[in-house]
Amino acid sequence: PLIEVENFKFIQHVVNMFSPNEEFIFICNENHLNNKDWDLRDFLYSLIPKSKVIGIKAHKLGPVHSLLLIQEYLNIQKLILIK
Repeated sequence: PLIEVENFKFIQHVVNMFSPNEEFIFICNENHLNNKDWDLRDFLYSLIPKSKVIGIKAHKLGPVHSLLLIQEYLNIQKLILIK
């Protein structure tokens, strides 16, 4: 998500596709969030201040597993985009 493409971080391109009024929940590998060199949590909050940034343990079980881990934060009545 922090790789630069056309002078913006990749995640910025994704976020810019949506209205800033959308509800964002970023599900991140907790090791990435804890990496002081990346400052990922603060960067994501700088993009969408009212977002939720949730760290989960690393796994290789796919995006649906990630959603299951944070399901108490989800409103299943809304569209969910997994990127």
